[in-house]
Amino acid sequence: MVQRRIYTDNTVQEIIGKLEKLGCSIQKDDYCGFSAAKGHIELCARPPDRWMDCLYYQNNSSANASISITDIHWEGNEETQAFCRKGKELYLQVLNGLKTRTVYAPTGKKLPAIHAVSLNSAIDTINENKYAGGKGLNVARALTNLGIHEVYAYTFAGGSNGKELCRLIEEAGVHYEAVEIPDETRITHILQGLPERKQSTQSPAVTDNELVQLIQKIENNISPNDIVVLTGSLPKGVSPRIYATLIVDCHIFGAKAVLDATARQLRLGLLQMPYAVKPNVEEWKTIAGNENLKSFLSKKVYESGIKYAMAMNGREGMLFVSENKCLQAIPPEIIVKSTVGSGDAATAGFIYSQIQSWTDEETARFAVACGTASAEKEGTDLCTLEEALQMKERVQVILPEQG
Repeated sequence: MVQRRIYTDNTVQEIIGKLEKLGCSIQKDDYCGFSAAKGHIELCARPPDRWMDCLYYQNNSSANASISITDIHWEGNEETQAFCRKGKELYLQVLNGLKTRTVYAPTGKKLPAIHAVSLNSAIDTINENKYAGGKGLNVARALTNLGIHEVYAYTFAGGSNGKELCRLIEEAGVHYEAVEIPDETRITHILQGLPERKQSTQSPAVTDNELVQLIQKIENNISPNDIVVLTGSLPKGVSPRIYATLIVDCHIFGAKAVLDATARQLRLGLLQMPYAVKPNVEEWKTIAGNENLKSFLSKKVYESGIKYAMAMNGREGMLFVSENKCLQAIPPEIIVKSTVGSGDAATAGFIYSQIQSWTDEETARFAVACGTASAEKEGTDLCTLEEALQMKERVQVILPEQG
């Protein structure tokens, strides 16, 4: 467990006060902790292995809340960076003067870590911009954008493309574990238009030994109540049973599996009772046949031990079924700029809601809000928490029989 220093609300106010006396301007952002600016500095939620160990404060209004204020980051020209380096020195000076205690986890309930499995990652390119791509990495990037700091991605990385992929993952602020393979990581060229067209290079081949190495990395990191995201296509040589195998691992370790898969991977995964399932309507229909989808999903939840079954359906939103509710979340009309990654952003929204212990109505509304807000952005850019919360107010939630 990474060492972390724990701060109370009063200590955070002390940090802010001292930074202000040193000439830093302070802005509070409810969705990502605190920002401090002198030149160009940001203190925001990032993995704990960046500039220093992770800093938390306990929110007295909620025993479960702990917000990261770590990762000092700068960018811009040389003059700006010089200001930022000075600002970082001032920040560390303030921290070193505080009376704090070092522990191995936040006090109160431990927030779950998120593990995104991306077995067939790609470098997504659009308009000369590059992104860490593949559904699992999209979910990881989206969660990081939402301010979740304990996000870990697992992938294969091959050749020079694999090195570039790892750089892009790190640039996105996502902690990752990669197994090197001989074959080049694929590149996906995204051609603009609605719907977008994709042209991908050949998927790499993965050996049994390389797959075992990655599984061991996952097993070494997951803890009870963590959430493991299983989504995306598979590289050559990997059995469609892989997600079912990893769901069994989640049961063994007390973690929760969220499955978003296609065809046989979906069928086999469902047999192992994942915590939540979120493919699109067309994928569900390959299993449900002519049966009413609402009835089919309700039956799956009732009979199979699945806690949540969701079906994405583009502009029509999401059919959301839990043990207690069956809801339809309908997005507002928007100008769609890109649909790439919007479904993965919805998955991230569902996971974020689970961490916050929101109601079913809030969860369905926020998941659709994340997908919709991301569809308003160019390329494979994904929404921020502020954008998702604003969109959430515009999402309508109804009972399916009423719509």
